[in-house]
Amino acid sequence: MSDPTTIVVIDDELGLAEALGAILSDDGYAVGVATNGQLGLRLIEELDPDLVLLDFMMPIMGGPAVLRALEEQGRAKSTPVILMSAATEADVRSVVGNDVFFLREPFDMPLLERAIRTVLARASATSSRHASAAEEKKQGTGRRDRE
Repeated sequence: MSDPTTIVVIDDELGLAEALGAILSDDGYAVGVATNGQLGLRLIEELDPDLVLLDFMMPIMGGPAVLRALEEQGRAKSTPVILMSAATEADVRSVVGNDVFFLREPFDMPLLERAIRTVLARASATSSRHASAAEEKKQGTGRRDRE
């Protein structure tokens, strides 16, 4: 039996974070909840999650700072993030760019569940491609060798 998919929820609105955690847990995910970016980074280090749900605007350490920290730690490519905010997508993207999945608050659970499935599927496809390329390189059977 495989381990459940792990999701870390980082949101300073404790009620929302706990509600998301409970719903995702009921859906079969292993969930960790943090109420600010600093605690969230510690939880990411501890749990090595498959996905992070990250609030954009938080005191202590907001979403953009968490994204920068993940980049500095070399986790940005291997840890997919869904960034959540009541701010407009244009405002958020002007700060963080286009490399992160964005979900506008308020959202309903079916939309969040679709976003989670989409982001996890993309991450799985990307990691499979990287694993295949690494194996080909290791065996010396890259594309050029086959042509």
